[in-house]
Amino acid sequence: LTDVLVYGGTVSFPQVYNVAVAGNSFIASGSDAVLDLSNLASITGSSDANTTITAQNAGGKVKLTSLEKATDVIFRELDDGDLLFGEIPFPVV
Repeated sequence: LTDVLVYGGTVSFPQVYNVAVAGNSFIASGSDAVLDLSNLASITGSSDANTTITAQNAGGKVKLTSLEKATDVIFRELDDGDLLFGEIPFPVV
């Protein structure tokens, strides 16, 4: 995957299960903007470059309902955006 920015509508990656990325940004920003990564079980970033997953503005949603493992990834909810997790064992702060 490369940088992904969704401003409206839904963008989904149903066949992405595990990824290793470095310095990429995954952003859903704005009303009815949905980034669907609901089949993603594992994401590994890089300690040398910030990899971020951001839900921004009211209506911006990132679906991560199958995520079990995240390493070197920054999760952000900004301005009423929603990161939607399943049974993930750690909270987003």
